[in-house]
Amino acid sequence: MPSRETTSGTGAVPTLVLVADRPARGAQVDCGIASGPMAARTARRAVRDEFGACVPSSTAADLELIVAELVENASKVTEVGEPVHLGVRAIGTDLLIEVTDSSELTPVRRCASELDEGGRGLLLVQELTSLWGWHPVEGGKVVWAVL
Repeated sequence: MPSRETTSGTGAVPTLVLVADRPARGAQVDCGIASGPMAARTARRAVRDEFGACVPSSTAADLELIVAELVENASKVTEVGEPVHLGVRAIGTDLLIEVTDSSELTPVRRCASELDEGGRGLLLVQELTSLWGWHPVEGGKVVWAVL
């Protein structure tokens, strides 16, 4: 796969298209999740229920963390109660994770100081996945990662 770090909507879209065009196999999550304080927990439960028994435990743990980070970020830029969309599907040996929200704000990986309580989510996503990125869609954006 090409470069692991993608921070714009253009750098990795051709790769995403190649991955997304492969047929899905097995388990899938495709759901709307109400934004707000329970969004990340709901997303973790959805992927645990669907993928927990069919992927290695280390992959399941990474999947839950990545999904929680992306859904939490989407929830922060979406009005409370409005849905964010979570899609996770197995494609070949990879898992494609897609989180759609209604914000046009660009996801930015921050450099958090050791005293900051937040700001490490996209760094974790970058370190745990083979590729991640985002692209605009009508009415918002999709942030995606390949695990």
